[in-house]
Amino acid sequence: YGLPKEARPRKEKILAVSRQLVNYLLLDKAAKVTVVECPDVNAIMTRVSDLWKKEAANKTRELTESLEVTDESLTEWLDKHSFVKNECRYLSPDAEKVLSKIPKVTIVGLIIDRKSIQVNRSLNRANELDIPACSLDLSSSNLSSMQEPLNVDCVLDALHGWRSKDWSTALNEALRRHQERHPKRPQHVEN
Repeated sequence: YGLPKEARPRKEKILAVSRQLVNYLLLDKAAKVTVVECPDVNAIMTRVSDLWKKEAANKTRELTESLEVTDESLTEWLDKHSFVKNECRYLSPDAEKVLSKIPKVTIVGLIIDRKSIQVNRSLNRANELDIPACSLDLSSSNLSSMQEPLNVDCVLDALHGWRSKDWSTALNEALRRHQERHPKRPQHVEN
């Protein structure tokens, strides 16, 4: 998971990323999420910690067991943890290959599902890093016209659900939960 390369990300971006991380960590009790190339580690960790204390009052684990935030590059992080790049998949809406199974490491950028935002950005990044890129199969869902990109927590939720369900069911359940969490935002699912 990476943040835009800005010297100081806007407060709204920090809040949005923090909220999505907490949403996902509350959903998946066993999740381990790493945010790499973070330009302001303290800002993200402070906001996530505040939200975690508020949202996870009955937490069964400490936040530090679930989340790592670092300013290391993705390559440095992969090397440090001895991941081979072919064990990873970089999600990109522009990739020709569709993700067919959950890899050891899934790399999710901030926006991975809408081609109208900087076409090929994530695909180019995956190619620069020599990491195979895959898109998500959104054809099996009841998605509307995708005026709003999928949030990272929604993507992680769908990937989590895919561990025990077929992809279509996992994606549609994640989209419904996203709609419940964000009732005032443009919706992905047609009613």
